[in-house]
Amino acid sequence: MSVLALIGLGMLLFCFATVRERIRPAVPTHDDLKNDLLDVWKNDQWVRILLLNFCNVCSGFIRMAATMYYVTWVMGLSTHFATLFISLGVIGMMIGSTLAKLLTDRWFKLKVFFWTNIALALFSCGFYWIDPHATLTVVIAYFLLNVLHQIPSLLHWLLMADVDDYGEWKTGKRITGISFSGNLFFLKIGLAVAGAMVGFLLSFYGYEAGAKQQSSQAVNGIRLLFTVIPGVGYLITAGVVRLLKVDRALIHTIQDDFAPHRANFHELHDMYQRDGAVT
Repeated sequence: MSVLALIGLGMLLFCFATVRERIRPAVPTHDDLKNDLLDVWKNDQWVRILLLNFCNVCSGFIRMAATMYYVTWVMGLSTHFATLFISLGVIGMMIGSTLAKLLTDRWFKLKVFFWTNIALALFSCGFYWIDPHATLTVVIAYFLLNVLHQIPSLLHWLLMADVDDYGEWKTGKRITGISFSGNLFFLKIGLAVAGAMVGFLLSFYGYEAGAKQQSSQAVNGIRLLFTVIPGVGYLITAGVVRLLKVDRALIHTIQDDFAPHRANFHELHDMYQRDGAVT
């Protein structure tokens, strides 16, 4: 991992040093990074979607990290079965990505995001009561859970763009680079926190790595990590969704207000490009 990290760091530094912008903006600006960082915080919806990203990734990653433990110690099956089990979940996610498009064609993204997380919370908590030795039932439930999980996981990337539109509409500045970087940063924080929570909670419930058999408390803790704890996370995520106000009506208002601005932008861009070519 250290070798790969060093290689990645070198490639990123090389990319930063050698990439050049080739498209000139219609209206050149000279804002510095400090002002852009201050301006992006004026977008109240951006601050809320950072929290949404954090909560959304924590719930799914905790369950994914607990999957191998659940198959091994709760279901009592081999790692070969775990490979098939996880692969089936990936297929479910692929189907979930397709369903996201179908659902958002009919209902707005925020509504789909909210109700999908409510369904995930109920489904995840209900999973705790499924007999782990009823293999076929567990497999079907896990597949359906992954189908549901992928729907909001895809939609939060689309909501980022809506939040950027809102920020430009509210402040008059579009700071997409910093906005998306902040979202990715909080997403990675969520992954780190979720990974740490899994390790901490396994230790709390008495899990012993390398042991031939785990205590009943440790097995129950693994079941909670796989079911109820992510379920609570999904419920919290649904509550955070309610804090966002970039609904269909507001997005339509923003698009209508932007229409003449976009037309002027294209005119300025064409003019600037012609002047630049002549110069």
